[in-house]
Amino acid sequence: MTTNIIQTFETLPGNFVDADSFLFFTVDSQLWRTDGTQAGTINLIDPENNPNTLDENFSLNFDFNNNRNVIGIDGELFFAGSGEQNGIELYLSDGTAEGTRLLRDIDPEGSGNPRNFADVDGTLFFTVLDERNQDNLWVSDGTNDGTNLVRDFNVSQLAEEGIDGTLFFSGFDPDNADNSGLWRSDGTTEGTQLIFNIPNNQIDANEVAVAEDKIFLSFLGQLYISNGTSGGTRLLNDFAASNQRISPFTTVGDEIFFPVIDPEIGTELWKSDGTEEGTRLVRDIRPEERDNGTPVNEGSNPSDLIAVGETLFFTADSDGDNRRELWRSDGTTDGTNLVIDLFPEEGFSGGEDFIDVDGTLFFVRRNIDVDQIWQSDGTPEGTVPVEAEFLDENGEPLELLNADIFESGDLLYGTGGFRPEPGVSPTLGLFSISDEDNGGVVGQQPDNGSDDITGTTVYRFFNNNSGVHFYTANETERDVVLELDNFNFEGASYSSVDPLSGQPEPVPVYRFLNQDTGVHLYTVSDIERDAVQELDNFNFEGEAFFAYESEVDGSIPIYRFFNNTSGAHFYTPSAEERDSVETNLPEFALEGIAYYALPLEE
Repeated sequence: MTTNIIQTFETLPGNFVDADSFLFFTVDSQLWRTDGTQAGTINLIDPENNPNTLDENFSLNFDFNNNRNVIGIDGELFFAGSGEQNGIELYLSDGTAEGTRLLRDIDPEGSGNPRNFADVDGTLFFTVLDERNQDNLWVSDGTNDGTNLVRDFNVSQLAEEGIDGTLFFSGFDPDNADNSGLWRSDGTTEGTQLIFNIPNNQIDANEVAVAEDKIFLSFLGQLYISNGTSGGTRLLNDFAASNQRISPFTTVGDEIFFPVIDPEIGTELWKSDGTEEGTRLVRDIRPEERDNGTPVNEGSNPSDLIAVGETLFFTADSDGDNRRELWRSDGTTDGTNLVIDLFPEEGFSGGEDFIDVDGTLFFVRRNIDVDQIWQSDGTPEGTVPVEAEFLDENGEPLELLNADIFESGDLLYGTGGFRPEPGVSPTLGLFSISDEDNGGVVGQQPDNGSDDITGTTVYRFFNNNSGVHFYTANETERDVVLELDNFNFEGASYSSVDPLSGQPEPVPVYRFLNQDTGVHLYTVSDIERDAVQELDNFNFEGEAFFAYESEVDGSIPIYRFFNNTSGAHFYTPSAEERDSVETNLPEFALEGIAYYALPLEE
């Protein structure tokens, strides 16, 4: 990994927003942007750079958590700015100083207070607070004339994404109780229609979320599902006992995950696929802490939920010691597990600033003295510090403090304080981390730049304690295992297949961990995968690498044995080793060819 301290500041930058072309951020209520270089990091509000006449004492009015009044859409930044003359209004920036300007003075007599921004296929939807303290629905195409009121009534929550150019949101009409519930809008008054009325809905709905072609809505303790039509909207689950907010929603594929407060088990992780049977508790992480069926704690309190590909990562207090550990879930009980205890001897664990960079989870591990940036592929072996060192102008290492990290264009950015040693005042700055082997992209497998059928090397280890072999194509995992005293490195075994080769289409090799024995199982069979997933003692670890189900020119068979004594499997591409095991080790039974891979390059 390569680090770059892009620029230093007197105060710490914050409020980072990715808008594709640039990464926008704030310093002392001033708007900045960066392209990852010092020359491309500029103040967009400074009068020396900006020829537009901005309001006197102009400042930004970013509020991510409560008002959601900043968003990047197709390379441009929409944001709320404030000043003495115009109040709080809608502004736009294309990443240049001259293109940073007031978009529309929505309320010339006061403040428009734009908020609840949502990007629906490149169109900005937002709400404006009127004199009756109601949020009216507005739309903008990025021009003054194209920024207009859609409908004058009270909007509660906007889904952050739409379906085929349509926004879904909750709202209610104080003058008509029959016009309260789930709505849809195409950005026109005529195209803004009530989908489903929720009786007595005079209180804001908690959340609206889109998961592919499904719309989920929560209202107090009730969860609704909709396909965008009146007939396709119904009550899915009534968590009447909780009568609490069912939020936030985190979308993973076509499912949503969310915490639920349950009087019997405390706060635990739930999910829904839009069906009654698919709306269920994912896992009761602290089931043993009961007193005659009554919880003696508040549950594991899952939080920091984030989707990385088809995997959900989150933090949870798994044992009641106030440590928030890193967990992962594939939506099944068996597939919801602790990833790693980062601080086994300290009072706090887990991390902060969870972000997805091209399919890899990155986060900040907080420590008393310094911060560390970590990455995780969802396995204990693949959850490791990012090997990135910050250096001063003399090449001396610097410690990182108060770090925050962000993603833009599949690159990793961050802010923090840098100091040579404890007791020295840190220098505040903006930094980037890139992987030169991957063309600068962090978290992505390198492109080998060839049209040949190639793959990554599969390495083989021998566990001296259990007497079984372990295989991995992940170089980060390989390096971690190399440091373990109980593993002997036996070298490269064979090459996996490039998943994009298409000659024929490669299939994933699924990996499971037997939690009783600590031994891994590898299979390309969907039937075997599904059967093993039903076993309580096996943890599904996802796709390890790719191979072929049938023989292809240039491929080699990978033979699979089963050890009837230990219950472990053994894999080898060597016909000589296969024959030796069959002849000399009667406890091993040959199960045939597991899959076909590629020989090691000469």
